[in-house]
Amino acid sequence: INLSENKFCDTMILAWVLNQDEESYGLKQLVLKYFGISSPSIKEMLKEFKTKDIKEIPLAIFSNYAENDVKYTYKLFKFLFPQVKENNLTDIALMEHELVRVLLSSEKYGIKVDVKYINNSIEYYKNMKSVVEKKIYEYVGNEFNILSHKQLAEVMEKLNVKSSLLTKTGYSWNDKALSQMTDVPIAILIRNYRICEKMVSTYFENYLKMKDNDDRIHSNFNQVGTRTGRLSCERPNLQNVPRMVVFDLDLAVIKEYDRSFQFRKTTTTRTSGSHLIRSAIDRVSEGNEYNKIRDCFIPSEGNTLFFIDYEQMELIVFAFLSGDQNLMERMISGEDFHEYVAIKVLDLNLETEPKDSLEYTIK
Repeated sequence: INLSENKFCDTMILAWVLNQDEESYGLKQLVLKYFGISSPSIKEMLKEFKTKDIKEIPLAIFSNYAENDVKYTYKLFKFLFPQVKENNLTDIALMEHELVRVLLSSEKYGIKVDVKYINNSIEYYKNMKSVVEKKIYEYVGNEFNILSHKQLAEVMEKLNVKSSLLTKTGYSWNDKALSQMTDVPIAILIRNYRICEKMVSTYFENYLKMKDNDDRIHSNFNQVGTRTGRLSCERPNLQNVPRMVVFDLDLAVIKEYDRSFQFRKTTTTRTSGSHLIRSAIDRVSEGNEYNKIRDCFIPSEGNTLFFIDYEQMELIVFAFLSGDQNLMERMISGEDFHEYVAIKVLDLNLETEPKDSLEYTIK
């Protein structure tokens, strides 16, 4: 599709410009809302005919489905476009449609991935997971499905370990709960096991599945669905790729531990009588060159890949629109705006409060 030479209109964008509070901007949902007409989705049709291949849906039925999609899309356009005009939103709608051209070009071009780096990373984290798994079994005394919440709960009960989070159904063993249990060896191990699993399944293996024959990934950018007007990204989400993997074992403060679980002491912490402990797991990760997930994204030959981000953009806009002289002066001076606001709100004294304590209070 060459959008640079053709006029077009996206009814999804028209609906979003008119109302940012819709749960969905899909064709079926919009047709149901505005015209009261319900029609089956592709998923529903596949389920009805008990198949995963649209070719197995009877041609007459599928033709009718396609015809309705075209008909209702045009009907939505005739219904929504006049409302955009009446609400003086034409310029915004036009701007959003220009962005469609840019996003389509970005999606089509995609981003190149380093397959060798990804494969090496998968091997690394599978080996790491194997080491952590062995240590978990040694500590518990038997094997079990570590990813099973039910079995994990049974193991924790056996070890008389209580979670920091208690729900209506019992103790929670989610990542938030485990991350707070910095003095419990088994909790630290389980969390690191999950990190390894996530690195392999959520990131690296997923990237291999989604790349094309040219080793490029073509994500989908969504213009609608966020009230702030920001883009979202999916399949895969390239806006939420961690900069670096940090294992909790480096931060664990442990007072007592089982002799069969070999930890080694390094430096002492501020907590009296406690020591910062590293396990054998960390010796595997020392010098790890595969802890930077973003390194798997590389530029094409002859090009350079770089990252751009706006700093405190919302606050800058807020300062400009409010006309607040103090805020604008802080922006121009380059002062840390978040620190400035926190100091004012919390009534902190820069001269009397230690810097370390100040930074902690602000965070």
